[in-house]
Amino acid sequence: MRRVHCDKCNKEFKIRIRTQKIKDDIERVYFICPKCKKEYTAYYTNDKIKDLQEQIRILRGEYNKLRGKDFKNGYKKLQEITKLQNKIEKEMDILKRLAFYI
Repeated sequence: MRRVHCDKCNKEFKIRIRTQKIKDDIERVYFICPKCKKEYTAYYTNDKIKDLQEQIRILRGEYNKLRGKDFKNGYKKLQEITKLQNKIEKEMDILKRLAFYI
C-alpha cells in the first residue's frame, strides 16, 4: 500500500480508500489523514466510467493474448484502450466540476 505525506500536518500515512455517494450514481473516492483529518479527493466516478474501465480490462486481456503474436491487431487494441482512457479522463473532469455544484 502506498504511503503519503499530509500537506497540512506532514504526517506520513498509508492511504485507506473511502467512497462517498454524492448524487445518483456519482461517487467521490477519497482518503483522510488520520492525524489532522484533512480529506483528499482522489477522483470522482459514475456508472459510465466504471463501464469504460471494464471495457479497458477486457481489451487489455485481449491485447495480452495478442502480444508478440499479432502486431497489427495488438496495436488496434492499444489504440482502443487509449481512446477509452481519454473518454474516462474527460468524464472524470466533468464530474469534478459538477461536484462543486452539488
